[in-house]
Amino acid sequence: MAEVAVVQEVLPHYRVAFFDRLDRRLAGVGVRLRVLHSVVTPEVSRQVEGSAWAERVPVRHVATPAGSLVWQQVRQRTRAADLVVVEHANRMLANYPLLLRAARGRQRLAFWGHGANLQTAHARSAAERFKARTARAPHWWFAYTEGSAARVRATGFPASRICVVDNSTDTDAYPAEPGKRPTTCVFVGTLHRYKRVEVLLDAGEALSRRVPGFHLDVVGDGPLRPLVEERASWSPWLECHGPLTGPAKVDVVARASLMLMPGLVGLAVIDSFAARSPLVTTDYPHHSPEIEYLDDGVNGVVVPGEGSPDQFAAAVEELLLDPDRVARLREGCVVSHARYSLDHMVERFAGGIEAALS
Repeated sequence: MAEVAVVQEVLPHYRVAFFDRLDRRLAGVGVRLRVLHSVVTPEVSRQVEGSAWAERVPVRHVATPAGSLVWQQVRQRTRAADLVVVEHANRMLANYPLLLRAARGRQRLAFWGHGANLQTAHARSAAERFKARTARAPHWWFAYTEGSAARVRATGFPASRICVVDNSTDTDAYPAEPGKRPTTCVFVGTLHRYKRVEVLLDAGEALSRRVPGFHLDVVGDGPLRPLVEERASWSPWLECHGPLTGPAKVDVVARASLMLMPGLVGLAVIDSFAARSPLVTTDYPHHSPEIEYLDDGVNGVVVPGEGSPDQFAAAVEELLLDPDRVARLREGCVVSHARYSLDHMVERFAGGIEAALS
């Protein structure tokens, strides 16, 4: 039986269902999956307890002026694998001995990633140039999206050895016909500066004056959560739920008419499709790759430019007062939900593994 080892520094809750399904899919073609991970929450530890594919490994974080470096003890643990899949990140120190092993022809190595750091303001920095050089080193690539694949091809890596996985999450719990509250909106994500939380809150304040019954649910955790909670303490239109998963998250997201994210958009777009809550964002320069799934005017709306709070509020107000337009966007969400499903991602990833092993 062939063996594939996937190395992850962090095993987030939204990857558990993916690896469960990938494990079953690969077992059907005689491939054993191992996921070597280090950082997990108690919730995830309970979820993967007893899973044959999950294996926790020691990790060390080394602080440097340039940021934190990560050393996971995976070199010996992956020696027997026919294919090792690692995150494409300069900070992952264990990647370098694995790259050396692969260069000597002793093992096949694959990168999994975006093709570049999309949140950096220094795209031509030494770190990014080094990352572009290492992108050419592995045997295979698992690119998050078509745009990620284009960035990898631009480094000179062969297109024939790139698998586009269409990154997604498990959204099976969302109802087929969610009950909507016409003037309720939702934000889902980590509460940090890239999400432009201050713009969201100021836009919400404006909407509370312009749209009768406007309400905003904020789902997520992060360094700016105290800011949201403080604003919610004196804003009757705002509710801060903190981090939610499972049915609790589904209940809040599914009732929203729109999803509001004036800053960085990532996997939340998958929730917007599943909940039929069209996403409204801006032309922010540091979106994650999944922004490619959003088709302006078809399954969501992109406000031109980065957008001031007033500009963002005006675009949302226009939508909330035009239910026919929102209904058309929801039809686009239904189509996109079928296209970017977790089962689709599993099939893509499994097919890429089979090709990389052949």
